[in-house]
Formats: sequence, structure tokens, C-alpha cells
Amino acid sequence: MMSTALIIADGFGEFNSHNSYNAYKKIFGIALVARVIKNASLAGFKTIRVVTSRASDVTEALKSLKIETQIEVIADANASASLGLSLLKYSEDFKEGFVALSGNVFLDVKNLEMLANLKFASPLGMADKTSVKESGFIAVNASGRDWLKQYSTLADLEKLTHTLRDANLLDITPIDLPNEAVCFENKAGEKRIKYLLMQACRKPADGFVSRTLNRPISLFISSKIAWLPVSPNAWSFLILIVGVMSGVFAMKGSYLDFAIAGFLFHSASVLDGVDGEIAKYKYAASKLGQWVDTFCDNTTLILFMVGTAIGLSRMNHPWLPIVGPVAISGLCFLLVIMFTYLAKFSDSGSLQAIQKDFEARQDLSWFSKTIVKLNALIKRDFFAFFFMLLTFVKLPHFILLLTGVATHVAWIFIVKEKFLKRSK
Repeated sequence: MMSTALIIADGFGEFNSHNSYNAYKKIFGIALVARVIKNASLAGFKTIRVVTSRASDVTEALKSLKIETQIEVIADANASASLGLSLLKYSEDFKEGFVALSGNVFLDVKNLEMLANLKFASPLGMADKTSVKESGFIAVNASGRDWLKQYSTLADLEKLTHTLRDANLLDITPIDLPNEAVCFENKAGEKRIKYLLMQACRKPADGFVSRTLNRPISLFISSKIAWLPVSPNAWSFLILIVGVMSGVFAMKGSYLDFAIAGFLFHSASVLDGVDGEIAKYKYAASKLGQWVDTFCDNTTLILFMVGTAIGLSRMNHPWLPIVGPVAISGLCFLLVIMFTYLAKFSDSGSLQAIQKDFEARQDLSWFSKTIVKLNALIKRDFFAFFFMLLTFVKLPHFILLLTGVATHVAWIFIVKEKFLKRSK
């Protein structure tokens, strides 16, 4: 296992800090070299040494990130000019093997986890490509460090690795990374890195509406505003304004206002992904953020339902005396049960944790398993879109009817399968 990472911040080969596309340029508000360092820490590297010609820039870039790994930043004005020598010089005191990383090559956590857990017998390991600059890493074990010292006159790391390959002086283990690595050398590289960061925000649990409609829109929006110095929690409360407006328009009690309310309610569902995506871009996800997101989501839901009931009352709708109390009571019962569930049985602040818990259960009956699988019908992305369609066809009373049925079934199911079974 490789516990040490040596990061040449100015890049391998011909790419260095003088290129306009370099490791110090920000992507979604975080400098690329800071992403490499943070990902290496998340991947399990215990020690990270950063060699850079711009130490102050690296230190500044790391201020916004919480990194528990030991980090040593070494200033070297020649770091970009003598990459091979930098690698040899700053790894001399390493007692074990290490992984050298390029600061201007994006490697995600899964790629770095693989490198951190490498086990190979040959002195060197690298991607099976023509030059090290294309892969952004070189793995060196203890014997590899001794071999490299023989070629300390070669300053350029790319020439060094080519010399070893061409002369057959060293057995190099080819390493296939699980995910794509991208060199940040031009506009195309920048776009590709942004694309990979955006795709990493997609969730396996996303419903059909979220995958095909909500997520593409929210990713586009979050990618355009991620550079702003606004926290994900602040975005959650800003998005809540859209949810509040959906309730306000629903209260007015006309079919046009219901249609506007339905559109705003669905828009709040679409925008709900923005805060979480920005949190991932900036490594700012937290349990507090989960609770803030959950609070804002359910505040929007309550206001929209109450607004719909008030709007129907102003229209003197004949269904209101029945569907109104059923929907509001069911929603209140369900939210109390779900928040109690999170407080007692989960470390998460997200209601999705409840769904994951039930999906992992092996003791459910076939009927209970069917209800769990039908959960997609009451996921926010689906019902927000469906409720919007109901307002467009002048059927807002069905919103309360369906909400009443779904919420009562849901809270009774949770109480039966979790609280009552646990008490037996």
C-alpha cells in the first residue's frame, strides 16, 4: 500500500505554471491542485508532500478545505523546470514507496484509492501510455527509488521514463485506472474536468424524472454559479423562496394561480439539486447541510399543501372538507414519524436514509417489499412534476387526495415495520 503522495504542483512534462491552463486555476471555485490534494487525502494517503513554485497560492487554495492528512508544502522556484530532479530530490527521505502526482491532472477519489492500494513487484508503475504527462502519476516502490537515483542527471521526468522504457532498464507495471484521468492543458481539458465533476453529482437513487429532466437542469445551473462565494446552505434558503412563492400563489384560489403554483413547486424540486451539487463541487457536504436541505424541502411541501387547501376553500370546492384534512393530517403524521426515525435510527439528516435502510432489509414480506419498490411514486421529483401537471389540467383537488392516501400509507408502513417490530 502506498501511504505517501508526492505532488508536483506545476505539472509533469511541458505543462507548468506558466501555461494559462495550470494547476492553480480554479474549477468551480477550487484550484485544481487543491482538488488533487483533497482527493488524495480522501483516498487514504497518510502523508502528502507538495512541491511548487507558487507555495503561497497552494496554501491559499487549501484554506477553504478541511484536510486531516499531514500536508507539507515545499517552495521550489525550479519545480517546473526540473521535474525529474524534483521527484528525486524530494523523495529521498521516503522510507517506503510513493505515488508522484501531477498537480494539473485531474484524478478522482476512486482513481487515487486504487493508487493508494497498489501492490506491485516491479520498481515502477504507471499508466500504459507513451508519456507520463498523459497519465498524471507514477508509482515508485522502494527498489524503484534506488533505480531512479542512477539517472539523477536527467531533469525532465518524461525523458527519464522514456529512457527507462526504451533501454529496457526497468520493468514498468502498466496500471489501468478505473475512471478517466484528464490533463488540464487547454479549454477542452477544462470542459472535460467540469463534465466529470458534474456527472459525479448524479445519484443512483435519482428517479426517472430527476435523471431525465431535473438533474440536467440543476447541473447546468450549479455549474454556472459554483464559483460564487456562497455556501450550499445559503443556496438552500434562497431556493426556499421559490417554494414559499408556490404556497402563496396556491392560496389565491384560481386555476391560473394554481398553475403558477404548480410550476413553482416543480421548479423548487428542480433547484433542490443545486445546493447539494455545489456542496460536492466544493467538498462542503455536511450533516448540517443535510438537515438544512431536508428542512427547506419539507417547508416547501407543507406550504404548497396548505396553500392548495386554502386556495380550494376560496373556490368553495366540494372536495375540500374530505381531502383537506386527510392530506394535511397524513403529511403531519408522516413528517413527525420520519424525523423521529432519523433522530433515533440514523446518523444522516436526509430522508433518503430511510429508503436506503428499508431497501437493505432482508426480513420484509413481499407486500412490504412491493411498497418499498413503489417508493419512486412518492419521490419528490416524480410527485412535484405530476402535481404540476394536475394544476395545468385544473385538478388541484387531486393533489390533496393523492397526498392524503400516500402519506397515510407511508407513515403506517414505517411505524409497523420499524417502530413496532423494534419494540417486540
